[in-house]
Amino acid sequence: MLLQFGSPTCYDPRPPVLARLHQAGLLPEEARQQAISRMMKLAVSAPDASWIEDEDWQKKAWHLLLTGEDRDRLFAHVRGELFARRDELLGGWLAGATGDDDDPVEDALFWYRRAFEEREDDEAAGEFDYASDLYHEGRQGLPPSASDENWDRGAAATVNVRTAGEKDAPARRSLFDDLDW
Repeated sequence: MLLQFGSPTCYDPRPPVLARLHQAGLLPEEARQQAISRMMKLAVSAPDASWIEDEDWQKKAWHLLLTGEDRDRLFAHVRGELFARRDELLGGWLAGATGDDDDPVEDALFWYRRAFEEREDDEAAGEFDYASDLYHEGRQGLPPSASDENWDRGAAATVNVRTAGEKDAPARRSLFDDLDW
């Protein structure tokens, strides 16, 4: 269960738990390797750039879980997969895309481009920049996911479980009925 973290992993509470266990010497090496394998899969399929060295506190778990060699393997894997399967990957990413401003795929592609630039791999950085452009173009005109401006407030019904089913229930509603204590 702990190794079935989702993407983006920087928002999942399980990698920090794994990192703490590893830091305390309580995470078996086999489990750490399974976490790395899971991250390697998500790094391309999602894509998820949470493992990249960065000052972001949410990425600290991967600073602890990955060795320099692990990180180099991840970079090589991401680079190889994008070059070999760019069109297939873009199609998969666009299939689940929305028109939301905050898009995790665009974020990951940005971080990958930046990371490869810092590693002075201009070819890979250029590929990620190009993939980002293609992805952005593919998202043009897509509707946003369930955002507030599309929410029909008139269709939303609130129910007070204490008065549900009573004929005069709406007249007896309190201002505080919707508060969870």
